[in-house]
Amino acid sequence: MPGPSRASPRRGAGGAPGAGDAAQELIRESRIAELQHGLIDLAGRGHLLRQANVLRAVRSEVVRLDLRLAERIKATDPDPAEMERAVNERKAALESLVTTIDTRTNDLDQRLTRFTALLDESLAAAEERARDIARVVAAAAWTIATR
Repeated sequence: MPGPSRASPRRGAGGAPGAGDAAQELIRESRIAELQHGLIDLAGRGHLLRQANVLRAVRSEVVRLDLRLAERIKATDPDPAEMERAVNERKAALESLVTTIDTRTNDLDQRLTRFTALLDESLAAAEERARDIARVVAAAAWTIATR
């Protein structure tokens, strides 16, 4: 009585010759790991957007504080020359802060735009690779089916 049949080491999970090798090649060619790492990187870069929002909130708060300060100065009615000097110093400091915030916001916007473009290119390439893989798998299935 013959023993249980053993699959050839060259046969894959589906029993077709080289199916295990084809599956490994398919996984390697699909580059799923690269896409996963890209998505993780995108999530990590979300902090840039949060920083831009924080900078905008800080700018709004500084403007609000400046308006309150101007109201308090008017309420106490100090020496007009001293008040003018203080207001000019505050304005200069605020203009410098606004310029810095605008520069950083623009830099963040440019970085996010470049990153989005790169991500779009990467996803388009992944789609094309997926289509190519699907064609190869369909052709292989057709070849196996017509045997």
